[in-house]
Amino acid sequence: MRVALDDEQRDVRWRRPRIEVSRGDPQRERLIDELASARLLRTDQEPEHEGNRAIETVDIVHEALLNGWPTLQNAITSARETLRRRARFDQALKEWQSRGRSDACLLSGVRLAEAQELARDGDSVLQSQDAQALLARSVQRRDAQRNRVIGGLGALLVLAVAAMIVAWVQTGAALSASKQAQNAEATAVAERDRAQNAEATAVAERDRAQNAEATAVAERDRAEERARVADSQRLAFAASTRLDDDPQLALLLAYEAFDRDRNPITRETLASAIMAQRRLGRQLGQYHTGGVNSAAYSPDGARIVTASDDGTAVVWDAVSGQAIATLQGHTDWVNSAAYSPDGARIVTASWDGTAVVWDAVSGQAIATLQGHTAAVWSAAYSPDGARIVTASDDGTAVVWDAVSGQAIATLQGHTAAVWSAAYSPDGARIVTASDDGTAVVWDAVSGQAIATLQGHTAAVWSAAYSPDGARIVTASWDGTAIVWDAVSGQAITTLQGHTAAVWSAAFSPDGARIVTASDDGTAIVWDAVSGQAIATLQGHTDAVVSAAFSPDGARIVTASRDRTAVVWDAVSGQAITTLQGHTDAVVSAAYSPDGARIVTASGDGTAVVWYVPDDAEAVRAAACRIWRGFTIDELQRYSLSYPSAPVDRAHCLP
Repeated sequence: MRVALDDEQRDVRWRRPRIEVSRGDPQRERLIDELASARLLRTDQEPEHEGNRAIETVDIVHEALLNGWPTLQNAITSARETLRRRARFDQALKEWQSRGRSDACLLSGVRLAEAQELARDGDSVLQSQDAQALLARSVQRRDAQRNRVIGGLGALLVLAVAAMIVAWVQTGAALSASKQAQNAEATAVAERDRAQNAEATAVAERDRAQNAEATAVAERDRAEERARVADSQRLAFAASTRLDDDPQLALLLAYEAFDRDRNPITRETLASAIMAQRRLGRQLGQYHTGGVNSAAYSPDGARIVTASDDGTAVVWDAVSGQAIATLQGHTDWVNSAAYSPDGARIVTASWDGTAVVWDAVSGQAIATLQGHTAAVWSAAYSPDGARIVTASDDGTAVVWDAVSGQAIATLQGHTAAVWSAAYSPDGARIVTASDDGTAVVWDAVSGQAIATLQGHTAAVWSAAYSPDGARIVTASWDGTAIVWDAVSGQAITTLQGHTAAVWSAAFSPDGARIVTASDDGTAIVWDAVSGQAIATLQGHTDAVVSAAFSPDGARIVTASRDRTAVVWDAVSGQAITTLQGHTDAVVSAAYSPDGARIVTASGDGTAVVWYVPDDAEAVRAAACRIWRGFTIDELQRYSLSYPSAPVDRAHCLP
């Protein structure tokens, strides 16, 4: 029996001649008869295509058997690929026949290979003459094509061999030329490498020579630097020994020392020599009989006022050091004294519970500010000079009319002593610092509290505004300082780093930095915005009670209980000079308006004016006070082998 595939590759009945199915095998003949008797196959008579003779055909009874008869289905599945090949060949045969046996329909490639495989298997699809003719002619055409290809390949092979021979000959010549070129190149590279090595060796030798020379120069420079520093210190020491008996020689020696090397020793010696010429550095306060609690410059820097435990304040000439006026009238210690903005008046604060306004020239009392019930610790003018604010141990601060002395407003709200009170730069507000651990911002006209600055855990000793009035810094016994928003009263940053009480805190003139003075013996410079420590000023051996910036913000002066004041570089934190001479604690230090001088106040009953110019000012000041050169004897005595440093007096007044 035969099964074929339709166009959709489904199994369908395929009627075939009986002789094709049985192949003349008796056993197959008997099987066909048995299947026909069982009505599984059907036999029939059908006319042959090429004659009128009838042939017997065999076919499956019904196509349902293809899927419903398991034995048949298994057989079909195992032979399905053969069925597909047979179907493809049968389709090709029909097309070839329908197109008049055209060579265009001959088999080739995979289809020809499949037909040959069916032929080898003796498949019945190839038993017809047309089928065998199609296969034979397809094979003949393939063989002819192969022969043509082989012939063409042979010709190509001959040509290729000839080309290879030519190429081999040419390649040999090229290789020979290439070898020669490579050898020449290698020789050139070797020569170049030798040249480069020689050059590298020369460069290395040159570098070693230069390094040796640089080392020698550096050693020479270091030796010269050491000699210069030693010579400058030698001359500075010599100058210090002649300050009293020959101030002009001392100035010449100090000028030479400073010209050789500008260091803290030569800088301090030159300043001392200049002060000896100007008769500065002499003690003020020879009239005081008690400790000096404060010293402050007038706005023009021409005068100084000191406040003393002896119950007086004294006005001094800032240049000559002579007393101009003694302010007498208090009945107890005078804690502070401050000039009005125009310098015409002075206000003093006293333990006797009063503050007094004085004429700064005559020393006459103008008004007594009475109203507090305990000591008055501080008194300060408003920026316009029209009012005064006082801070008292009675827990209040009072705003006064600076001319009439009448009380304008009492600032009440603290629960303990008020240590300080300060105006904002625009005069609209006042900030007070109290022993109750708070600071309070007040309206300067109405006296109403605007904000309470809470955050410290101990007494607040001082409170100060920033130059723009936007911030306030407070210093506390709890060892910290805090920066506050001056409007909202909110804490901005806490300055932590000291290990003991902080006595004072002050902004730099540009408001970018803050300096704090502490009982731990140090002062610290802080970034006013971030609160980060910039430099720690270390060197004092006892508490630092005050710290202040110079007018240009470049330097800081600190006052200490170790009996000294120290001038520092505000950026590096390096000590520039130490002001020594007091015999008791230095309680305050203040710059002159031009920044060239400092006045210190001490418990020893004196105030001292120190000349502390910057380097350029020191050189100019010294040059203007040198009126002679070294003698031959002085040059020999101090081992000076060349004349003194050139002196430029072009800027000096006649």
